[in-house]
Amino acid sequence: MKYLDTIKRFTKYQHLFEPIFGRLEGESTFLISKLPQSLKTYLAIELLKRNYSPFLICENFIQARQIKSELDLLGFADDSILFTFDQEDIHSLETEEFLNEIQKKNFIIITTPKTLDIKVQSRETFQKNQIIISKQTKLNYNELIQLLEELNYNRQKFVEAKGEYAIRGSIIDIFSYSHTTPVRIEFDGDEISSLRLFDPESQRSFQVVEEYPVYSSTLNEIVNRESFVFEYVDKPVLIVRETNIIDKNFDIKNLHLIIEKEFHSKDIIDFKARSLPTLSKNLEILEYELKRLIQEDFKIIFVADQLPQLTRLKDLLMEYSEFLLEKIDDGTIKFEVVPVLEGFILENQRVAVFPEHQIFDRPFFIASKAVRKPKISTTQLLKTIQKGDYVVHADYGIGKFLGLEQKKFDDSIHEVIKIAFADNDIVYVNINYLHKVKKYSSKDGAIPKLSKPGTAEWKNTKERIKEKIKDAVLELVRLYAERKASKGYKFSTDTLWQKELEASFYYEDTPDQLKVTEEIKRDMESDFPMDRLVCGDVGFGKTEVAIRAAFKAVMDSKQVAVLVPTTILAEQHYNTFKDRL
Repeated sequence: MKYLDTIKRFTKYQHLFEPIFGRLEGESTFLISKLPQSLKTYLAIELLKRNYSPFLICENFIQARQIKSELDLLGFADDSILFTFDQEDIHSLETEEFLNEIQKKNFIIITTPKTLDIKVQSRETFQKNQIIISKQTKLNYNELIQLLEELNYNRQKFVEAKGEYAIRGSIIDIFSYSHTTPVRIEFDGDEISSLRLFDPESQRSFQVVEEYPVYSSTLNEIVNRESFVFEYVDKPVLIVRETNIIDKNFDIKNLHLIIEKEFHSKDIIDFKARSLPTLSKNLEILEYELKRLIQEDFKIIFVADQLPQLTRLKDLLMEYSEFLLEKIDDGTIKFEVVPVLEGFILENQRVAVFPEHQIFDRPFFIASKAVRKPKISTTQLLKTIQKGDYVVHADYGIGKFLGLEQKKFDDSIHEVIKIAFADNDIVYVNINYLHKVKKYSSKDGAIPKLSKPGTAEWKNTKERIKEKIKDAVLELVRLYAERKASKGYKFSTDTLWQKELEASFYYEDTPDQLKVTEEIKRDMESDFPMDRLVCGDVGFGKTEVAIRAAFKAVMDSKQVAVLVPTTILAEQHYNTFKDRL
């Protein structure tokens, strides 16, 4: 929440909304002046803190994603939900999951006008068709299996998707339509002994739960739609533009409408807030607007969601003109690391907020979910190998895969894979240790020699490989020592044009792009020969890094050759360089 505290400190925005909060209990509809998007986000946050469920109604899905990203960066990732649907997929699995979630607690819900116009089954019907399984549930092992069949759940070997279940001994795995994670239910006789959520990729359990909802997929066929989505929450507040308001008379208890008017009129709540002027990447226009605002006693706040972007912008403005340098030095212009989707000017507070991405006409950074380190999935491994394929076990060496079996150990049934080694030795590997097993591959497809478990053969093979790797490393060290002793051309530090080029990049720099760019420039500014390889998947921003390095060389009157493997790539790179330069 530190970002939000920073915004409150320099804008005092919370005072804007007091006219609404003071009248929420007595009035159901409010007309307000047009607000920049970030101020509507802050309004939704303040409503959430007062135990309301605000709905932010967006123009389109792209805008909805940007608002969700802003909320995530502000610290409200777990308190906001982005959800839209179309008429034809109204009963998608995501819909049931969403309806289940918003009944548990208050959320900021980001959606579209079309979503509000579609009706779903009533809240009462939804709850009636959802079965809560717990240790106290009066269902034995066979009755639960029968219930899952009646609810149209599909039996699989392993549970990977919603609507599936799997049976292994006394364990039943279920992936409910209305839950984000599958559950592993273990029976002790005819009674449930434990419920644990598990990862469908690794098949490993990670959290004990007291209960788990199982939703009926038969509701996908129901056409009796009686309720709007916002009837699933207790205190809904719809924040919507006048042009997007649904043409309906909502006769719903506790519903509040905050309607944003396009034009000023006497019966609206006027916040005296406006959007920034269009700057079109032009620093001359920016300086003109800043001078005008400063003459009217406005404080100027430049913001970015990452410190490197903010630092780069500050350096650029300080070098651009003496006026900006003076106002930065005396504190009239400040810089804060805060994610702001759309900048705004507050007349009463005499504050103007300029997001770095708006100055250079870039889209707002859309945060992606954290990428987890890939885990070995039972199903992924078994899909890549077949009976008779060669595999490598980290401890035992090369063997032949003989399939998946169930084995009883200590009165429990376990899933194992069977691997044959030399002299018909057999090793059974529990699925929890599949990270030690990989499919064997060779350059020429030669048939490998099977390893003999219990001997030093495999250990010696690994030691020989380690020695070869060590020799290769020593050779590289010697080669780099020779290069380090030679001299190269030392490029100049970044010019104003270099900083302006980098700041004008259409997309938000990734942390890796920033890191690699700085490392390359550091290499270029040293007097040692540069020897650097930049690796990355398609679309990860390698070309932009190359453009910045090439531009830096040209600024020192050097020529740059860009070599690519095909004519098509040469034309693509030419167009990219031309667009950026």
